[in-house]
Amino acid sequence: DKCGVRGFCPHERRCIVCEQWSCDKCRLLRGDGEDVWQLVGSLQPAAIFLDFDRTLCTTKRGNSPLQGSHSVDPDLAAVCTGYGCVQIVTRSSQKEDIEAFLSARSVPVLAVHC
Repeated sequence: DKCGVRGFCPHERRCIVCEQWSCDKCRLLRGDGEDVWQLVGSLQPAAIFLDFDRTLCTTKRGNSPLQGSHSVDPDLAAVCTGYGCVQIVTRSSQKEDIEAFLSARSVPVLAVHC
């Protein structure tokens, strides 16, 4: 079972993973880059953590962003540029490549955590 018990919203008894469910009470919201940009603007969080693969960047499965043709989500790049508290979290082992890729595209982040 890919969801497990932690994948269910206890308030609405819906699967957050399978149904792509958002719940304000759980403080788990799903959306695209523009939704994140708007949410960050209204909440003004002290820290922002973004996934790299298929979120900030078009890479998949931990591949290097320097191999092939990859792009950055423009709304999430605006979040990185507008707020000095963004950190990247990823299971990829390509830390140096991710840092170089973001730097070349003028996308500032505090740190990349692999």
